[in-house]
Amino acid sequence: MKLTKKQTKFIKTIKYYDFNYKLVCKSLRLKKSGYYKMLSRLKTMGFLNPKRHDLSSGHFGGVTGGHFEKAKNKKVLRLHSVRLRVKIVKKSDKFLRVRAECNRISFMGVTVVLEEEFLLLYLNRDFTGSVPLEVAGDMWAYVDRLLVGLENNLDLILLKDKKDNVKLVGQHWSECDNELAKKHNEEGDALQIRGVDDNKLWLKTDNSFNLDELECVHSERAGKDIERVVDFMNDIREGTGVLLSDVLGILKEVVVQNKETASGLNSVVMILKSQLGSVPVAPSDIGVRVDYIG
Repeated sequence: MKLTKKQTKFIKTIKYYDFNYKLVCKSLRLKKSGYYKMLSRLKTMGFLNPKRHDLSSGHFGGVTGGHFEKAKNKKVLRLHSVRLRVKIVKKSDKFLRVRAECNRISFMGVTVVLEEEFLLLYLNRDFTGSVPLEVAGDMWAYVDRLLVGLENNLDLILLKDKKDNVKLVGQHWSECDNELAKKHNEEGDALQIRGVDDNKLWLKTDNSFNLDELECVHSERAGKDIERVVDFMNDIREGTGVLLSDVLGILKEVVVQNKETASGLNSVVMILKSQLGSVPVAPSDIGVRVDYIG
């Protein structure tokens, strides 16, 4: 469904004034009824949704809500090296002219690579906090403002409801002043852990800014990985975590108990055999599963 020139101008204006109907009406010389009629029409078309990144949805770039709401993290979290791929909903002549001159621009401090069908954004800034959900929420709120600015600057349509065209393709999550990272940095022995499924680096220690960071760097899973890392580190700090040696001890006990159970059952079988003797079996019963075996 194509937009008219009037609808395109309305979208740019309403995003510029952050859905303030008074300023939009003054700028476009609209009556209040005309404003809401146009707004309703464009929402139905899927081009406007002021709550596109509502925090209540609980999902931002792989970070989910839930157990993080019970308490803040013990350390500062830093989200950085964020890269986004944004598919262009509608291009313009201005965009094509700018791209013909140079396919890489800087906007609001963000490096923007202008591809034919999408934009690649390097945010070049950090987002910090003590709760992953809040940090991710700050990042997406910033991205919303950035995309609106790019729409106005390049005459593009990038945001459209029910259009999954903004993809997080790179992210680094780190816990600052981390005890494990500090130990490895002092010893000059960098920690690097790769996934068993894809052999990609997902956890490492870093001290580039003297922050002693334990960092989750997997492009797809970093947001989820930081949840597990933070939970694990907080359990150790509070003395409530289960050590691997404890787990191995529990498994050994289970094995011993299973052996004793198997030995006891074997003794029962031997006693039954001695008491019952040899029981004749009809040829028709051979290979038939009896009901008490299951």
